[in-house]
Amino acid sequence: MSTVEPPLRPEGIEETGIEKGMLLRLLAKWMTIREISTPSQLADDIKLSVSVVIPLLEELISLGLVESRGLAGQEMSSEIRYALTMQGGRWAAAAFEQSQYIGPAPVSLDAFCARIEEQRIIGEHVDRDTLASSLLDASAGVARRAVRQAHRTDPEQDRKAGFDPAATA
Repeated sequence: MSTVEPPLRPEGIEETGIEKGMLLRLLAKWMTIREISTPSQLADDIKLSVSVVIPLLEELISLGLVESRGLAGQEMSSEIRYALTMQGGRWAAAAFEQSQYIGPAPVSLDAFCARIEEQRIIGEHVDRDTLASSLLDASAGVARRAVRQAHRTDPEQDRKAGFDPAATA
């Protein structure tokens, strides 16, 4: 059996295969929840690299939707914190009205299809008899559990009635 390597994180907006506007709206929605965010927090939220998040933040800043709020810590190497402007808050609210989804950035359909193709099972054959037997075994176990629950009997009574509780566990 071969192993499929996990996909690499895209390092640029174009590599995501997702429309930039969708990524901007997703980022703005996360910023609504976080109020003040650093690029690394946002990258963790949308499960993309910081090298994707920073150009998105720069775009939101140029549109007047996001502003910087200073360093996250005392050290000069600290990340800059960002927050939505009033206009950005309205824009994010409109994005929430369009779609309430908030979570990792989606993958493109092309990337999804390629991944499915990589993970497909090759060389396996299931014949009708094997499938029927498996389904019969599974349905018999479900039926036994349903009967036991319906009658609220204990396992000892089940054994006396011919049911094997161990077979349905």
